[in-house]
Amino acid sequence: MRVLVAGCGYVGARLAEVSAAAGATVFALRRSQVAPPAGARGLRADLTDPASLRGLPEVDAVVFAPTPDARDSAGYAKTYVDGANNLARELIERGRAVRWIHVSSTAVYESEAGEWVDESTPCAGEGFRARRLFESEAVAAAHGHRSVALRLGGIYGPGRAGILRRVASGEARVRPRYTNRIHLEDAVRAIAHLLKLESPADCYVGVDREPALEATVLDWVAERLGVSPPEREGGGAPRGKRCRSDRLLASGFEFRFPSFREGYGALLLKRSRRSA
Repeated sequence: MRVLVAGCGYVGARLAEVSAAAGATVFALRRSQVAPPAGARGLRADLTDPASLRGLPEVDAVVFAPTPDARDSAGYAKTYVDGANNLARELIERGRAVRWIHVSSTAVYESEAGEWVDESTPCAGEGFRARRLFESEAVAAAHGHRSVALRLGGIYGPGRAGILRRVASGEARVRPRYTNRIHLEDAVRAIAHLLKLESPADCYVGVDREPALEATVLDWVAERLGVSPPEREGGGAPRGKRCRSDRLLASGFEFRFPSFREGYGALLLKRSRRSA
């Protein structure tokens, strides 16, 4: 398989490495002149500049996982909507439809009263992030590509485990809210799984099997670090949402880190080995 990873940030770079190691031909598209992930072939182009996308290699699949220039409505529209349009149009004009994995976010759901959400829950968010992300999910299919959206929860893993430092230092504060997360390795494995799935649905929620109260997670980490539980902030009923990944599981995917316990447990083990 020849895969174009459009955007090689935290998830995209790891996916490129894993896919290349598994035998795929991987093209890593970035705006900056940075060395490509191990095993991948680097491409320098800007998704927001159609001219820079001319001459892209022939590929079988695209993983669309860019990072916005700015964290505002214009920045999200430019990267996620315009960028997806530019790339999808460039590829389809060559007469080739590809499998397109659109790395999206559970931010498309703006539920804030502790509701359970899944792929059937309406994405009726009024915030710019929810609106732009949801809008971008439909772009590739509109151009004729076989598009699948993967709505990931909060991604954590090596290099992105600040929660351990904050709890250990006493800086962490607990708010009454639900959290939804997925370990980096499971996020990457889910994308790889969807690339190979013969007849995927149009979208999947990508979170581990246990949405949890922030207090539950931080108290668990504090206990294993041997420090006091973080201070509580606010009160009342928990806010946020609880996301289900039943559809992803039913498609044959298996989580390596089915809850925060396995995920943060592995990070804590690495942490203790480094300090030994």
